[in-house]
Amino acid sequence: MRNALVFLGVMAGITLGASVANAQQACLDHEELVTALATNYGEVRVGVGLAGEEGAFLGEMFVNPTLSTWTVVISNTAGMACIVAAGTNWTATTDALPLPGQDG
Repeated sequence: MRNALVFLGVMAGITLGASVANAQQACLDHEELVTALATNYGEVRVGVGLAGEEGAFLGEMFVNPTLSTWTVVISNTAGMACIVAAGTNWTATTDALPLPGQDG
């Protein structure tokens, strides 16, 4: 449960801080949405995680490394996928941020 709350908190933070592609959430069948992101924006999945009781939700990050666009998608077990945030200026990094209270 704690992991689900952390994940949802991160997703909420991303959503609030990002330029959302549309004021309304865009939802489609998962396969259709993934195909649309690849076809229309050249985005590929770069990360995935589970949230909710027994992994009821799938969170995915899609990125076009050439154009620096990104999209966060949340899917349910029924296969419905929704874009919750999208933006530009994606930069891949391997730099770990220091834990709170530790020196960087």
